[in-house]
Amino acid sequence: MESISGISDEASQSEDSEHGTSCHPLITDTINTGQIPAEVRQAAVCHCQRLLDGAWWRLTADSIRMTSLGDGVALSNYIYLCELPDHIPVEGFEPRQALVRFYGEVIKEDIQGVIQNSVIFSILAGLKLGPQLYGLFDGGRIEEYLPSRCVRESEMRLPSISKRVAKRLAQFHNLTMPICKPPFWFYECIEKWLPVVPQLLTSGSGNSFHAEHLRRLGEMDLGTEYADVKELARSVRSPVVFCHNDLNRGNILLLDNSEELVFIDLDFCSYNHRGFDIASYFNEWCDYQKMKKFPECLSTYPSREQQLEFYRTYLTASGIDLGDIEDEAESMIREVRVWGTLAHYFYALWALNTVGKCNIDFPFIEWAVCRLETYFKWKAELG
Repeated sequence: MESISGISDEASQSEDSEHGTSCHPLITDTINTGQIPAEVRQAAVCHCQRLLDGAWWRLTADSIRMTSLGDGVALSNYIYLCELPDHIPVEGFEPRQALVRFYGEVIKEDIQGVIQNSVIFSILAGLKLGPQLYGLFDGGRIEEYLPSRCVRESEMRLPSISKRVAKRLAQFHNLTMPICKPPFWFYECIEKWLPVVPQLLTSGSGNSFHAEHLRRLGEMDLGTEYADVKELARSVRSPVVFCHNDLNRGNILLLDNSEELVFIDLDFCSYNHRGFDIASYFNEWCDYQKMKKFPECLSTYPSREQQLEFYRTYLTASGIDLGDIEDEAESMIREVRVWGTLAHYFYALWALNTVGKCNIDFPFIEWAVCRLETYFKWKAELG
């Protein structure tokens, strides 16, 4: 059996013995146990040594500085900040810090997606639109650590943040990427996820709260509803561009000591309608995780004027003729509302498909029902 680096097991074992490390298979079930498990630390050390080289060979699983990012609630990736201890100097140009990203089960199921994601990540790094790629390994990658923090919920509505997102998104949407250009991704995901719903409905639950949400889910007939989704998508003009497709606040980083922000977690990147990307960002102004307060969570959705200000900034950064900006901004009001409606349906199916695949404490079914209730509410309002 070939090792992770592509060299033979015999050579790998010899090298590992010399340096006191071994690349054990990552056991993802152990990642969310609070402290970082020994086998995860060992795997991180091994990958850092092989891909970063230099002073990283002086590390052991006990000496590496390692911090779990995301508080153990990653939905698709498990990310660790790995650092050289202060007493170990660098030997060349190797970094002192790096992020080790282990793909979760949801990502590892899609090998083609992993390859595409790596290509996109490398291109964005070359364009200075994302962190550098330090290396790939079977089941993850190592990337540059950018001192930063995620945008807070309260900051999503700040004009200073919203304008920066608009400018960065315009840059993103103007890119040309070597991937499929027609917007098939949106529909392919839905068609892949829909068959999961009947299985979920027949799984049953001994929890009355959980069972009630399954009952409500069963009344929605999501398979039949897909025809309306496609019709609604056709009802509005929305240019096809290279999209991030997952602009939740956890994927928007504010860099330390800088006015710049960076979009991360590129697992969903594809060509799609621009309305989906902008709508996903606006939907994040609402806190759909507070299901008990639905529909009060919708009260924080951007106002008409907040939307128009975002569109003006976005269109200006996109290079559109100044004389056309106001008309285009007005037309985007409905465009984004339509795609915001469709995004609720889309992400509800994503959540239902994720049930049982992530070992985290997240109310996927309840969250999905909340998003679907919003979908039907907005669909009715669109007329």
